Amino acid sequence: FAHTYNLERKQRYECHTDNAAQLAAVADDARPKVLWGYFSDYSSGFDAPASPNYYVTYAEHCQADLLIPEEGKEGSIDSWGYKYMTDEEWLEFGRDADVWIYPSDNFNKLLSQKNEYLQQFKAVQNEQVYDYQMSGGEGWFEKRLAEYDIVLLDMCQVVGRNLETFPPHQRMWLRNVFTESPRTLGVCTDVDELFEPRHMECVRNDEAVNTDSDAPGILSEQPSSANQVGLAQAFLASMVLMWTVRA
Repeated sequence: FAHTYNLERKQRYECHTDNAAQLAAVADDARPKVLWGYFSDYSSGFDAPASPNYYVTYAEHCQADLLIPEEGKEGSIDSWGYKYMTDEEWLEFGRDADVWIYPSDNFNKLLSQKNEYLQQFKAVQNEQVYDYQMSGGEGWFEKRLAEYDIVLLDMCQVVGRNLETFPPHQRMWLRNVFTESPRTLGVCTDVDELFEPRHMECVRNDEAVNTDSDAPGILSEQPSSANQVGLAQAFLASMVLMWTVRA
C-alpha cells in the first residue's frame, strides 16, 4: 500500500509539473519572478536563497524563475558563518519580483516596522506575499515533505501556472499574508494514529474534459482521500483473506 500511495503522489507531482509547462508554453506573459527569503531578527538581515535547494526546484517545475544572488553578493552581514543582506541589498535584489515567498511567521511584524521600506517591493504593492502558515508553522516543518505535490500545486497557483479548476484549488500551505489568516492542522491527540497526508487529484491538461458548459476549460477538482481509504481497506481485506487461507 505504501508503495502504491507514494507512486500516486509522484504521478500527481509529475502531472502538475506537465500542466505548468503546457500552460507556460501558451502564456502571453513573461516567466514570473519569485523572491524567496525572510528577515532574521537575530541576524538583523534578510536570509537570501541558495541553489541548489528544494524551493528552486518547485519554481522551475512551475515555470517560474526564483531569484538567486550572484556569487559574492549573498549579503554583507556575516552571522555565525551565514550571509544576510542589508535592507538596501535586499531591495536591490528583490524589488521587481512578482511573488514573494516568505518562509517565516514574522512578516506582519516586519510590515509594521518597515512599512514604507517594504512598499517599494512590487510583490508587496500587489499583495503577492505568501508565508507557510496556511496549515500552521509547525505543519510546514513536520508534514510538508509528505505532501510535496500539494506544495508544488500551491506554488504553481501563486505564480499563475496551475490548471484552472472548479471549485478553485484551495491552497493548503502557502498563505497570502494580506488576505488570509493563519490556520492549523490541529493537535495530535493519539500518537499511535497513522498520519494520512492530504492530496488533490490531478487531471492532465491534454486529457481535460469540460465539466461545466458555462465555464469552458474549467475542470472539477475533487479530493480523493476516500479513494485512498478504499485502497487501504482493500489491502487489509486481502491480507486477512491470505492469512485465513493459510490457516
